[in-house]
Amino acid sequence: NFGRIKLGSMPSIDGNQASNDIFLAGGWHDDDDSTEGFYKEQPFGIADRILRVDSTVNRKRRRPRCIYKEMRASLPNMTDALPPKSIVELKYPEGRWERVAIKDYYAAHHRLAFELLTWGLDAAKELDERKDNEPDDTTADSEWAFKRCVEIISWCVSEHPKPVPSFYWRNLGICYQQLGGRNESLSREHHSNMLSAWTRYVDLGRRKQAVRMEYGYDAIARVVAAPY
Repeated sequence: NFGRIKLGSMPSIDGNQASNDIFLAGGWHDDDDSTEGFYKEQPFGIADRILRVDSTVNRKRRRPRCIYKEMRASLPNMTDALPPKSIVELKYPEGRWERVAIKDYYAAHHRLAFELLTWGLDAAKELDERKDNEPDDTTADSEWAFKRCVEIISWCVSEHPKPVPSFYWRNLGICYQQLGGRNESLSREHHSNMLSAWTRYVDLGRRKQAVRMEYGYDAIARVVAAPY
């Protein structure tokens, strides 16, 4: 963790990046915005790789398959070594380091899905702003990205010990929502899956004020209340 990095120290970071990767574990300090607009965090396993916003690596990662291939290779794989989640919930209560490590493991995988989801939403916005409606590589790429999101997040919510983070359900619903608008033959199935995921999200919100305060919660709750 760099801690409180100030603009005056940025040249030293750039100098290190000329020949080495720089990684951040634990996030920036909450009151330090000195990197905003200059650096981007790129999920790398359970940590983040720090990149300049205009770096070559960022440009190369604009296609979702590149994002998937690179991030997937950096993810830890300890699924086979983990006990069943029912055992985890009993043996490793909240606060135990083992429970923290297991939650971080699933969070790292969810971050891959979130990178793909963000790419897909940005691509969808770009397509909506275009005058022509002709399908192209961006259309196919965005659908591919949302499908991979569904696979990853569905696995996360299935395997994660309770409680499953609320935003897993929210993001899973968003993925199905986006897919529903891209494949008419499967739109009803995607809509049903979207409602199922968002219902879990809204149920969590009814019990936790912090979830109800999340951006977009009210809009999702209205969809769940009047699904058709």
